Amino acid sequence: MGLLALLLCHAVALDNDQVVNDVDSAAETEIGVAAAASSAGQGSTVPGSARPATVEQRRDSFSSTTVCLAGQLIPNEYIVVFRKGADVRAATASVRARAVSLVQTASISSSSSSSSERVSPAAAELAVTVVSVAEAPSSSQPGQAVLRVAGTGLSSRAVKAALAGPQVQTVLQDSCVTIATDAMTQRGSSSSNGMRRALLQEQQQPVAAAAAAAAARRSGWRTRHRPSLSPPPSPSPQPTAAAVNCSGHFTAWEPCGLNHAPMWQACMTYTTYVIDVPAANGGARCPRRTGFKSWKACNPSECGLGPTPPIGVLPVVALNATERAIWAMQRVGAFNSTDRTVVDISAAMQLEKNKDLFAVVIDTGIDSGHPELNVIGFKDMRDEPGSLWYNKDGNGHGTHVAGIIGARRNDRAIVGVAPGMPLYAIKVMSAEGKGKKSTVLEAFREVIAMLEAGRKIAVLNLSFVMSTGDAPLDPEDFKVTCDLLKQIAGYGVSTSAAAGNVYGKNLQWFLPGACPDVMAVTSLNRYDYPSDFSNAALPTAAPAVLNSVMAAPGEDIISTYPTYLPMGPFAKLDGTSQATPFVSGGFILCLLTEKCKRSDVPGEVAAAAVNFPVLQGLAKEFPCGKLPGGCGPDWGMPDAYYGYMVNISSFRAS
Repeated sequence: MGLLALLLCHAVALDNDQVVNDVDSAAETEIGVAAAASSAGQGSTVPGSARPATVEQRRDSFSSTTVCLAGQLIPNEYIVVFRKGADVRAATASVRARAVSLVQTASISSSSSSSSERVSPAAAELAVTVVSVAEAPSSSQPGQAVLRVAGTGLSSRAVKAALAGPQVQTVLQDSCVTIATDAMTQRGSSSSNGMRRALLQEQQQPVAAAAAAAAARRSGWRTRHRPSLSPPPSPSPQPTAAAVNCSGHFTAWEPCGLNHAPMWQACMTYTTYVIDVPAANGGARCPRRTGFKSWKACNPSECGLGPTPPIGVLPVVALNATERAIWAMQRVGAFNSTDRTVVDISAAMQLEKNKDLFAVVIDTGIDSGHPELNVIGFKDMRDEPGSLWYNKDGNGHGTHVAGIIGARRNDRAIVGVAPGMPLYAIKVMSAEGKGKKSTVLEAFREVIAMLEAGRKIAVLNLSFVMSTGDAPLDPEDFKVTCDLLKQIAGYGVSTSAAAGNVYGKNLQWFLPGACPDVMAVTSLNRYDYPSDFSNAALPTAAPAVLNSVMAAPGEDIISTYPTYLPMGPFAKLDGTSQATPFVSGGFILCLLTEKCKRSDVPGEVAAAAVNFPVLQGLAKEFPCGKLPGGCGPDWGMPDAYYGYMVNISSFRAS
């Protein structure tokens, strides 16, 4: 076996749509360099002197066959974050030298008395590779390097300790990042006419059929056990059909008030279902059991609350016959089906304070040539110049997200929440929808540098997850990630992030959505039920957590797709990834109506303190859906908190 093959680091993870149980054992252990040294002595030419640090291409060797689960640690790869002002190149060389020394020392202490099994200095040099070096994007930001350290018997704790030094701020083990789209099936259209037909069929779906589909969907999954949020229900005895009597009635509606559910802080009323003959049901769990509450929203004035005072509204414009809005646009208040109108942001974008305003999408990239999208910039932090997908979206995910935010009104198939909004793409994930935490952190620093340079960023959309959700977050990972996002939020930039698509998992265990300065977005389906893939928060979580959770439609979402991919130019996808840009679009309209704020001065406007309450307050004015699903924030799932549905109707002139 060749020397380089023995030193290869395998990424351990799971593919987006397939669980792999039999992970290669080589990925679970450190690569043994003692064997490599033996091979080197049998014909391999190894330089005797220390070579300079090697910087590989940025590609992460992720292919369609590479497994990668969000948050899965990548063995042997470490992110070294340097202190501000450090000479990154010199500091990287120093860190690498310490790592080489560690590899050789560890091999000597773990080897037998035979010197042939020890690692030579040359082999130790080959065991440590500098994967990438990122210079500080600005004087206020640190630079970082990623090193691959392969050695026999090396624990991650020992490697981190060795890499630490005077110029090092922190050391993290690198991990996988993936898109938060659920079941990316081939639901695309090679023509806009085909997608228009799909939109027309969607809007003409009979109400009765929709209700029947909702009932079937509800019975199919809503009784499943949510392992991370609540214990499984106790099994109920199964009575005979003759012994069951679930007939009953609803009580009168209670007076409207806030005290019914203080956690919700919304003006609501409820009615309680009572089974008329409780003993006759034989102990069976009736579809509606005694104590079941049905909620509905009241007019805020009935609770002594005034409506949210409008500061300004945006004009509306009617769509042409060739343009259609998807169901979710109407659900969040961005589209009025009666007069077929959407908001018109063109006049607001011409105001001096909004000139050069744009949205940043950190994702798989955006198709810059898509006729529906107004892409003003593209920074590829994933693929190298000259590669197949450089400055392109080889996956389609980022383009799909971008269309939900800002697809234009141009007589084509769809429109976005903020039609025509300028978009800036930062690409951190591959054509397979996979990336690295180290690249994401680098992208966050790039956004901060843009803000420091005076660029006007309205929102930051993060439709991906960086954690497995299997355990509470690592404190150091949480601090490094959330500190960067806090700096971004200090300019009033509202950040929306996908809650994640691992049903039953606590979204507080998922980055970046768990950060206090990020609005985590869960997914609902078209019947106002929680999506059967969406994460949720615990209802007992701290108010600060619940105030940064919001729901949005995330199923059957038709949006833009790269024109150069088979599914393009439009496709239908599901996921909290698709729910997230509805909230991002809401923050854009909130900013353009001056209900939300931003600043060019760091720390002057904290997005979570200033902007989040505005969007949450508007959502709480309409906590219930018109369909059978229920009311926010649990949407019929009392053991979970999905948040209120984003509502942007107040930003429209009508």
